[in-house]
Order: sequence, then structure tokens, then C-alpha cells
Amino acid sequence: MKLAVFAAAGLVLAPIAHAQDCGPLHRVIASAVEEGFESISGDLVADGYFETNVSFFDADECSVDSIGGQYFCLWDRPSVDDADTAIAPLYDMAKVCLSGGWEWTDLAGEKRPNTIAITEGYRMTSTRGAHKGAVVQVYMDGMATQPWRQVWLEVWWE
Repeated sequence: MKLAVFAAAGLVLAPIAHAQDCGPLHRVIASAVEEGFESISGDLVADGYFETNVSFFDADECSVDSIGGQYFCLWDRPSVDDADTAIAPLYDMAKVCLSGGWEWTDLAGEKRPNTIAITEGYRMTSTRGAHKGAVVQVYMDGMATQPWRQVWLEVWWE
């Protein structure tokens, strides 16, 4: 009987836990759409790049690019396996937080402006509601001849 009570409590609390996990991502999306990242931008760290107080899963860097009009987090990893470990919680977060009203597009194989290719990832575009036009990308990129990979989380508004 106690097990059934705990299981029922877990089902009731699960949406609350997921909503809590979505808070930082929803905050970044709202900031992009509503005021161009002003509320999450801190001190200027380089030409056009600002510190931010919103970070995800021990990222190596999270910044607001005021020139490009986007928020990004970067994880530099020495191997594909390490990058897989870094990207997994981002995929999980996207599945929970961007499920209704978001159009998903596979990015695998897309070329970056340089010689780096996206090896896996998704672009999620909001198709309705207050944040229509917001874009979230989660992807891994790298060069086929190199063992390292970079994992990215990017947010902007079209």
C-alpha cells in the first residue's frame, strides 16, 4: 500500500519537477522574444558578448551575443563519447520543455560557415503562442578528421 501511495505521489509531482526544469529555458526564450535578452545579459566580456546568469548543465561557456542576437551555451569535449554525455540532458530538456507547439527539424549533416559539420542535433521552432518565432537549437558539431566535438545550445527569435 505504501508503495502505491509513493507511486501516486511521484505521478503528481512529476509535472512539477519538469516545470521546474523548464524554468531556465523558458526564461531565455521569453527574454529573446520580449526584450532581446536584456534581462539575462550581464557585464560585457568581449566585443558584443555579454555574461549571463542563466547556464545549463555545467556548460563551459554561456553568453549573449548582442551582434548576432542570440543566447548560446558551449560544451567543448575531447571525444564523441564525452560530447554524447553532454548533449543527452539537453535533448531530455528539449523533449520535456518544447513538446507542444514546437516544430522539430533534424540538423544532422548541415554545414557550418566554416569546415565544421553538424553531426547530430535539432532545431525547434515555436509555431504558436506568445513565443511564436522563437528558435532553440541543440546540436553537436566537429570535423570528421578530429576526435573533439562541440555541443551547442542556441536560442534566438526570428
